Amino acid sequence: MRAVQPIAMSAAVALATSVIATALRCQAAEAAGDGLRRFDVAQTSLGGPADVPAIQPARPAPPPAPPPRPAPPEPGQDLADNYAEELTDFGVPSQNELKVNVGSMTPLTIPGGRRVTTSQVFKLLDTDAVLIDVLRDNSGGHPTLPGAIYVPGAGDSGSFRDRIQRRLASVLTQLTSNNADRPLVFYCEGARCWESYNAALRAMHLGYRNVMWYRGGLRSWTEANLKMQPAAAVRELGN
Repeated sequence: MRAVQPIAMSAAVALATSVIATALRCQAAEAAGDGLRRFDVAQTSLGGPADVPAIQPARPAPPPAPPPRPAPPEPGQDLADNYAEELTDFGVPSQNELKVNVGSMTPLTIPGGRRVTTSQVFKLLDTDAVLIDVLRDNSGGHPTLPGAIYVPGAGDSGSFRDRIQRRLASVLTQLTSNNADRPLVFYCEGARCWESYNAALRAMHLGYRNVMWYRGGLRSWTEANLKMQPAAAVRELGN
């Protein structure tokens, strides 16, 4: 019996050692599994590779909205000057004769008459001044200044003794009630149009004493964002 006891004890020790080793391996495996799970959780919370959304192409920024147009001024309100070159000096000398090349740059002054600006013409609205649009546009009419009379052909070249002059004399007599002091404002396309200059010269040769030349014309009026409307009346001079 004494010989068997040591053998039994050795077997028990070996069995215990094996059990302990197995338990330690299980603990190590569980610890490793917990570590992997914690790593996966950390990746998920930090936005790991599996959670990164697909990169979308950048959309172009929308173009900026255009600035709003200024509100039309009220009657009596002061306006700026030099809309659309109306006060620009092109270095062109003034002249007393009718201009043939009416589609060219104009001078700053007109002999015997008065050049007026957009702000000055604006203040003449609703007065006894007669606004006369003389632009030939071959379109049957165009928007113009409020209350203006359209007299195409009044700014044609020629002479102060031609048929246009005689027809214009009749029209101006009607428009002014034969009052040579009635304010007359002639205009056409703009500072590069001589038709209003020619018409103003024609009127002064007919004896009118209060003749104004609106050099800026339709271009300046439009740039100032002022009201346009169809002509109040049309007076044809013939071809």
